[in-house]
Amino acid sequence: MERADDDARKIRRDRTGSGCPVGRGDNGTWQVSGYPAARAVLRSADTVQAGLGIETVEKLPARIRRPVLYRDGPEHREHRRQTARYFTPRRVDEHYRELTERVTRKHLAALRTEGEAWLEDLTFGVAIDVACGVIGLTRSRPGIQGRLERFFPEKFGKPGLTRCARRKPRPSGRGKPERSAERS
Repeated sequence: MERADDDARKIRRDRTGSGCPVGRGDNGTWQVSGYPAARAVLRSADTVQAGLGIETVEKLPARIRRPVLYRDGPEHREHRRQTARYFTPRRVDEHYRELTERVTRKHLAALRTEGEAWLEDLTFGVAIDVACGVIGLTRSRPGIQGRLERFFPEKFGKPGLTRCARRKPRPSGRGKPERSAERS
């Protein structure tokens, strides 16, 4: 049986395909709608890195090679070509699944022990530990998470590569940390 308000909840989409799939949102950000348009934008040689402190990286002396994260164009494509074989679905499954599961278990055990943690810290820690395992930085000096947090801006759009103090205490009212299910 159809309810009277079902029609009001439906999203009306223009099926003719007219209109540009790229536009600016009310907040000033560029928005791309549809897979073909997004793919074209991302593959375009005119698309370049934005945010994550790119403004600071662009000011580096020419003799300093840009970090991989900030490369564009042919240099970016060459780097992708050189590393693609290490991240095929089969290679990830065969070589990195056990690493990812082990790292995740370690972080979950720490959560259970502590009883609570910030979700962003948990996920960042897992990502860092997995990336370090993949590229062989398993015996590097401790504190890589803190060094990366100081490198990247707290909020996207602010320049990175700054010498800031350790992360400031979390402002009150920002929410609660995640709690272990065992202690909830």
